[in-house]
Amino acid sequence: MSKQKKTAYRTTMPEIIAPGTGLSGTTQKSVMPFNNVHTIWDVLTGKPYLLPGQQGDWGDWSRDEESQPGSYKDNADLYKRRERDLDIFRNLSNQTDRKQETWKLKVKGGFKEFQSLESAQEYRRKMQDKGVFVSWIARTAQASPQASTIDEALEKTFLVESIDYKKSIQETGSAFCVGKGYFMTCAHVVMNYNKNTESDLDFSEYEDIVNVTITVDNRKVDAKVVSFDGAKDLAILKADIDVEPFLFDTTTTIGEEVFAVGSPHGFENNVTFGHISSSNRKIYFHSKAPLYMFVDLSILPGNSGGPIINRNTGKVIGIITAIIGEGDSSGLSAGILSSYAVELCKSNGIVTLS
Repeated sequence: MSKQKKTAYRTTMPEIIAPGTGLSGTTQKSVMPFNNVHTIWDVLTGKPYLLPGQQGDWGDWSRDEESQPGSYKDNADLYKRRERDLDIFRNLSNQTDRKQETWKLKVKGGFKEFQSLESAQEYRRKMQDKGVFVSWIARTAQASPQASTIDEALEKTFLVESIDYKKSIQETGSAFCVGKGYFMTCAHVVMNYNKNTESDLDFSEYEDIVNVTITVDNRKVDAKVVSFDGAKDLAILKADIDVEPFLFDTTTTIGEEVFAVGSPHGFENNVTFGHISSSNRKIYFHSKAPLYMFVDLSILPGNSGGPIINRNTGKVIGIITAIIGEGDSSGLSAGILSSYAVELCKSNGIVTLS
């Protein structure tokens, strides 16, 4: 008789074992009683928790306490469960406990901030009804200064493209705002040249055959080269783009956390994080060669001209300019120190911020 019962049990409850795992088969106790699961809705509506298959106040039996033993849960455990449910309710209903956010829209003459997504969307709709185009910019979490720093950096950094019609060469890189309508990039992004032998290149001889554009909101804006320093591998562009300039910091600390914004392989606004590995390094050895910093950022072609930014302050401390390597090695990511950028800006009458 016992053998028959055992066989019948195995027939109704087949053993399921995942191949190679050695897991035990399913049993009656391992089957989730979905009809008795306590849901968030139950918490919100005040429905009491019922422990499946148990007796007492939490059980699903309606027998009296004298004929059946009470629940194995004590009052302390009941208190803890009620406190947990209250926490769930507070987290769902109390909006003041959540992180405050601001939403930024680009408007004529600068930016406009809103305290909610709904208010930002409503303002944008009203402006569009009046025929005024408002560009969507970013969400800035007030409780996260680094997130705000990154959002602001993305707003001030752009994809740059140049075409040398004489040599039929197209260059792609990055540029960032250094003054009202002025943008910094690398000289080799503007025009391809040999940094060792052509460092004294006079760009004025080529300005009629080189066309430079800055991409803003998926449209290309013509940019004029107002300064070209082949020795420092820096150039300043002027374009009709309304955006706030970066702040500069000419000090560097080894190990400092930084991030860079650029356009690797033409994909604009790509962010990469790392640290300053070393500073005051020489790469080129002609008399006017500048000093560089090495950073352990993931840098690819198209990042050139993008800012290296202090992760805590949001200030520009360098400009991505080269990848130094031999053979098939990945190479070192090099950036020119921001002091050279500040010097070039001042020599062109551009007031830099620090």
